[in-house]
Amino acid sequence: MPDHLARPSIPCRSRIALVGLLAFATLALGGCESIMVMTGARMRLDGVPLQAIAASMPGNGGIAPGGKATLSVVATTTDGRTLATVGTGDGKVLLDSYRFDASVVKVNADGVVTLPVDPHLSEGQTPHVRITAIGQPAPVADLDIPVRYDVAFAGSYRGPDGLDGMSGFDGMAGSTGSMGSFDPDNPSVGGNGGNGTDGTNGSDGGAGGRGPDVHVAIALVAGAHPLLHVRASASGKDQDFIVDPDGGSLTVTASGGYGGRGGRGGSGGAGGPGGSGGSGAGSPGMPGSDGLGGRDGPGGPAGTITVAIDPAAAPYLDRFHFKNQTGNGRPGPAPVVTTVPVPSPW
Repeated sequence: MPDHLARPSIPCRSRIALVGLLAFATLALGGCESIMVMTGARMRLDGVPLQAIAASMPGNGGIAPGGKATLSVVATTTDGRTLATVGTGDGKVLLDSYRFDASVVKVNADGVVTLPVDPHLSEGQTPHVRITAIGQPAPVADLDIPVRYDVAFAGSYRGPDGLDGMSGFDGMAGSTGSMGSFDPDNPSVGGNGGNGTDGTNGSDGGAGGRGPDVHVAIALVAGAHPLLHVRASASGKDQDFIVDPDGGSLTVTASGGYGGRGGRGGSGGAGGPGGSGGSGAGSPGMPGSDGLGGRDGPGGPAGTITVAIDPAAAPYLDRFHFKNQTGNGRPGPAPVVTTVPVPSPW
């Protein structure tokens, strides 16, 4: 190859730096986890022979309908080491090292367990998770997850929000002043710039809609551990809860819709620049005034809350909290509570 066509040589240190830069870029494209695995801050269990796997959940290991929690997994290797998942003490094993086969609950690749919010899907059942290391059919960890009802549940029902107001139109910029004469014998001043036009006002936001009328039915289901079955109905839809009177509670909130936000006022147009001339530039035009912003719409009026509670459940009425308010947060009509026979709503 002729000398003038020879490829330029790259110094050894530069080649090493270039290779390192390319490797770092490749790791960055693969995500932070890959970088942390390379540095030893995280690890996976690929090729690590295991003797046992144990799994647990935070606290007492239970989960409520609609709740979520992250599994903790600790593996014991054949040489006696214990390797915990990230979030378990000083654990650094990534949870995607494991496969989770679950019933009733769902478990994602990060080990987050979720229980459906509908209590019908879990009532009387015991959620179960089977855990195996990826690529290793054994060992296996099995975990039963108790369903909890001794937590603070909430049901919120709101009227439709008002529409936001329309923004005003921005004003037009003023025209540039006419050019004056540059004739040395007869110079003149440039014309004044035109004034910008005013921005238009934004429109007011719409009023929020009336809050829904909420009907709540409360029954006590007797048993070794009595539970409260609750159905809240609003706008033609039912939402069911199971509340453990020993530590559980339910807050039902009915509210009017929020008022719509007022539209933004249009910006005034800029004044036009004065025209240039032989004996001076014309005066710039005056800017237009900004339009006024629209007012926020009023919140919707409160609806009503009507409660029917069975006599057997009446001693536990203090486990329930009812809030009825307008879209602006002002109190609405007090809830009406009636003690009447109420069978289980389902």
